[in-house]
Amino acid sequence: MSPMMRPQRSALTRRRVVRSHQLPEAGEFDSRRQLGELRSVVDSEAGRTYLAEAYTGWPLG
Repeated sequence: MSPMMRPQRSALTRRRVVRSHQLPEAGEFDSRRQLGELRSVVDSEAGRTYLAEAYTGWPLG
């Protein structure tokens, strides 16, 4: 990865971590919604592929 892309990638990574973190003040509804969103991604092959590509980076070119 080029040094110029690292700051952009770092910002993307931080956003993903923030979205996956469960806040202590989250209510039951928010916790269930967040879990439902995660299940909708990991329970399908297309969702797992998307998650893997987004986590490791999109193919270059």
